[in-house]
Amino acid sequence: MKINNVSPEAFKSFYTQRKELQTGINKKNKEKTKKEATHKLTVAASLAGAFIPLMIYNAKKGSADKIKDTFQKSSSTIKDKAKAALGLIQVSSPKQILLSVTGSILGGLAAGISMDKNKENRNSKYKEAIYGFANCLVPIGLITGAEKVAKNMGKELTLPLRAGIVAAGVAGGMVAANKISNAVNKHIFKEENFEERKTKPADILIHADDILGVMAISGVPFAKQLGMTLPLIYSHVGYESGTQTASTNQ
Repeated sequence: MKINNVSPEAFKSFYTQRKELQTGINKKNKEKTKKEATHKLTVAASLAGAFIPLMIYNAKKGSADKIKDTFQKSSSTIKDKAKAALGLIQVSSPKQILLSVTGSILGGLAAGISMDKNKENRNSKYKEAIYGFANCLVPIGLITGAEKVAKNMGKELTLPLRAGIVAAGVAGGMVAANKISNAVNKHIFKEENFEERKTKPADILIHADDILGVMAISGVPFAKQLGMTLPLIYSHVGYESGTQTASTNQ
């Protein structure tokens, strides 16, 4: 059997191609591992940011004493103890919302930029943080402000009136927050080809917390139960900020 001669250059070319292919695979695996680590760290930081400042605030406002008293009472049931402990994550005022939202965004942002050294990606994270902050707080501010005006005018906050205020506040707040955040980002980053941030399907979750937040601080039935879910929802805002990249911030 005749074996054709193979030049050393052909062997070298094959070896080089195989090495380049393996390098490419290793690079993709490394990027995937880093991305997964970034997501995990951002989730943890966003959750910590949403809960810890709120828990510290509530503890100082009396929740810690209530827990201590409840656990020291021999007559306290497991339900009583759980209720007292859950008081640490209760949201029932605009200040508590501000603490939870701010903590979540700062936590997620810190985790994201610590793992991502790309300048464009970091700028996208900052922009998303500003957007998330505005979209959480502007509608809440409009709604609570409108309710105070209605009360000062002697209006009874009936369910239909409150529903109308919430609907108008969310709709108007969404538009206002989008314009405010885009204007702030445009002024800060001064980019020649600045692309305004468009509303995305995931943003619906942000406005869901507006409705729940208003219900929680308005004292409606099940307000306490609703208030306990808000920090978990707010953690999503921090996660979005920390995982944003130049390719996703469109």
